[in-house]
Amino acid sequence: MRTMDMPPVYEQPGSLVLPLEIRLDKRLCPEVIDCIDDGLSVYSSAYRYAFSRIDHGQRNLNQLTKDLQYKYGLKSRAANSIARDAKARHQAGLELARVQAKNLRASILRKKKRLKKLRKTVEEKSREGAAGRLGHHELSHYRRQKHDLWRLGQLIPRLEAKLKRWKKDIENRHVRLCFGTKKLFKAQYHLEENGLSCHEGWKELFVRSRDRMMYLCGKNDEKNGNQLCHLFRMEDGSWMIGILSVLKPEKDRTRSSPVR
Repeated sequence: MRTMDMPPVYEQPGSLVLPLEIRLDKRLCPEVIDCIDDGLSVYSSAYRYAFSRIDHGQRNLNQLTKDLQYKYGLKSRAANSIARDAKARHQAGLELARVQAKNLRASILRKKKRLKKLRKTVEEKSREGAAGRLGHHELSHYRRQKHDLWRLGQLIPRLEAKLKRWKKDIENRHVRLCFGTKKLFKAQYHLEENGLSCHEGWKELFVRSRDRMMYLCGKNDEKNGNQLCHLFRMEDGSWMIGILSVLKPEKDRTRSSPVR
């Protein structure tokens, strides 16, 4: 285990919180890894469901937490973590969309100014060319400018349509997000170009990418700051990590193994 090279997350009197990176070894803590693997697919499915509900207007996170518990058999703490993390991710997506829309709007304005200036230049060169006053070099440059004029004429309407779609999404608080990445999702239509031999291989890769993260939120009033994940410093200098299943108590077992 090592401390990541970044500043503290926050500081409080008498305490210092640092981000840690822990790599689990299957030889040392197989039970912890199995516990995480067992819950990942359920967690990921519940997370996508929560994100979809929020995207469709769900505002009551307490009710969403209860729905996640009932639908997926999750512990209340895990369901609460999912609901709040999905809410934060959705809000971040909206903020990103606003920034992107602002940048796109500025880009369209620049291109329109360029188009207006280029159209005026091309019209002047066209008259000169018709009069036979353009040399070989000037004629080649004129043709490139005509091509740029045509390209901008095609590009600007597409960008305006994209901006209109983004504005509508922002007004409706709709976030377009592909879990597992859009690039990897589209790879199923171009298997050979992406080094894949079959659709089954692509699906395994995509599902692994889609279900690769689990967020276990903590609270100040919980034991060691988190009900579901604990990290202990042992007397011999090693570390002990304890993971509880995200599923309900009847399916829950404590998994603990040393991490060196």
